[in-house]
Amino acid sequence: MGKFIDITGQQFGNWKVLLYDKNTRKWVCECQCNAKTKKLIASADLRKGKTTNCGCLRKKDLTGKEYKHLIVDSYAGDYHWNCHCKVCNKQFIVHTYHLEHDNIPACTHNELHVNVEDITGQKFGEWEVLSYAGKKYWNCRCSCGVERKVIGKDLRSGRSKSCGHDGPAFKDITGQKFGEWTAIKYNGDSYWECRCSCGTLKEVLRSSLIRGESKSCGCMSNKISHDTLISRYGDMQARINKPRKDWQIASLDSKENFIEIIKKFNKKPTVLELTDLLDCNKNTLLRRVHKWEIENLIDLYDYSKSNMEKEIFNYIRSLYKSRIIQSDRKILKGKELDIYIPEKKLAIEFNGTYWHCDEFINSYYHQNKTIECIKQGIQLIHIFEYEWINDNKQKLIKQLLIDKLCESKVYYARQLKIGDVTQENEVKFLNEYHIQGYTNSSTAIGLYDNNELLGIMTFGKPRFNNNYDCELIRMCFKTGISIVGGAERILKHYIDNYKPKNIISYCDLAKFNGNSYLRLGFHTNKSMLTQPNYVWVSPDKKEVLPRYQTQKQKLINLGLDKYGDTETEIMKNLDYLRVYDAGNMKFEWNSDTTDK
Repeated sequence: MGKFIDITGQQFGNWKVLLYDKNTRKWVCECQCNAKTKKLIASADLRKGKTTNCGCLRKKDLTGKEYKHLIVDSYAGDYHWNCHCKVCNKQFIVHTYHLEHDNIPACTHNELHVNVEDITGQKFGEWEVLSYAGKKYWNCRCSCGVERKVIGKDLRSGRSKSCGHDGPAFKDITGQKFGEWTAIKYNGDSYWECRCSCGTLKEVLRSSLIRGESKSCGCMSNKISHDTLISRYGDMQARINKPRKDWQIASLDSKENFIEIIKKFNKKPTVLELTDLLDCNKNTLLRRVHKWEIENLIDLYDYSKSNMEKEIFNYIRSLYKSRIIQSDRKILKGKELDIYIPEKKLAIEFNGTYWHCDEFINSYYHQNKTIECIKQGIQLIHIFEYEWINDNKQKLIKQLLIDKLCESKVYYARQLKIGDVTQENEVKFLNEYHIQGYTNSSTAIGLYDNNELLGIMTFGKPRFNNNYDCELIRMCFKTGISIVGGAERILKHYIDNYKPKNIISYCDLAKFNGNSYLRLGFHTNKSMLTQPNYVWVSPDKKEVLPRYQTQKQKLINLGLDKYGDTETEIMKNLDYLRVYDAGNMKFEWNSDTTDK
């Protein structure tokens, strides 16, 4: 590890270094512009000049300009502007892109129109309607003096008749703290006026405070969002890999600008040439190409996919010298199999991230193709681009291909020692030989040649279905060997010692066909085929996020709900691509149906 150099107080371009953040190993820097924007920046990026300012030195000056009902007051940093409504003076912070692309946030002054019946002055129970509050809410005053916003349909239906002053007694939480909130006063209908630690006042539902569902006005989420994007991309603009020039950004703002760039080439430019020129990622560029329907102006040949396919084919050729067919369209009657080995009844598909995301193929595409191959007695192995560019995953895939295509050293289970595997050895063995790596288990049983671990099965409490006694979680053998009767002996040992009535296990159809389970006495049927799962792949393809990490609530907790209202909207607005796998086949073993 290199020597730590303290650069606190130094200035790099417009950035002034404030302090070192140990958690991220980056420096908190403040831009010396009026916005005083703060960012986490890596030391190397500061020294090499990869970032010199928050964007203030290359921004367009929009101060004083009008966009619909908004007037721009000042620059707020990170391409955002402080604006106010010229009708009611309400304050807004809006991104440059949204101002210039007619995506202006609505203001409550112009929401009352013919589709909203004006009920100002009317009474509903104890409520008197004072004025329209926007988004179908009305400012109301209760007979006890409490004022609050009530949605119109609740007034008309009688669902809300008062602030709750005449209802059951409630616990007074005035002055209590809940996260960053401090409860100030009761506003009726279980709502409390609260002050955030940043000074913001807001009505919050009492149950949301008690349960911890609301912890701040959003200021903490914004900070988390800011730090997350800085850590992930080095820029608040997740779609931009590094600071670009204004003309590069503008070139993708409209179809006309983009076509002007294309015209500068003497021939159809390739995707690689355009991404190099515009300094953007391929996903961003191709999305615009398809949106504007100008595929005919660009050479869409995918070099990265072709090179990787060639790399995989050459590796297979190095292992297997007999007949290998490329781009077969006969077996699946028009659907292409990238690589097919007739003697092994084995097919290999390379799935490039962009062309195999859900914007081009449906979620069942890979699963349906796998099933079509199974019907013809062919095992189809899917190799996804995000796996192949990962060194460890690529190593494991190569080991899988070795086991499928090469001669193995043969052992006989009866000649090997059987016994428990320590957790340390279990972790090491599975991470080295299993395509999915180690995961928690309660029991691990292995076969040994002297002291060398050759194969392993792990068992534990069912992770997804509690109707079974246990789950066979991992089954794995060392690369380059074949143990005759090995899986059978380990399973029998487990059953004899732990006496389960039934066992469940899952087979990843993207890599395996499940034949080993059938050999062990497990059974399955069509109803036990799971829906395909998916991952989100980042624009630079270096980050792969499983769905449990991108649940909507987790994205909201990171402050990323500013990019959309659903998981899909948020992730796609951050330029992530969703790629589906082939799903899993469930297999079950039952003691009462097993031949004795």
